[in-house]
Amino acid sequence: MEKNEIHAPISPESIISRRISYLIEHQKVIHAQPLRKHGGEIIVMEVPNSLAGKVVHQLGLPKHCTCFGLQRGDSVMTITGKTPFAEGDIICLYCHSNEDAKQALRALS
Repeated sequence: MEKNEIHAPISPESIISRRISYLIEHQKVIHAQPLRKHGGEIIVMEVPNSLAGKVVHQLGLPKHCTCFGLQRGDSVMTITGKTPFAEGDIICLYCHSNEDAKQALRALS
């Protein structure tokens, strides 16, 4: 265990195994960043083609998972409940727990 700049313990083995899991199981995940202990996780991923045209509330995300950012081409946008996704969009999700992250990734697959 090591400490980072904000003095939260980090397990390098845990981080590596989690990232390998994302790469194998969820190929649309670009980046996943766990936050400090019990702080949830930020997931950045490409929207699958099957979700193009849908809006956030149609995704079936868990209650404690929030879609808070959208990149379309070179533009970064604030996402609302009425913003339709397009092929190639990149979204940012905040998931409160590991279980929420797993459920969100299943919903977005």
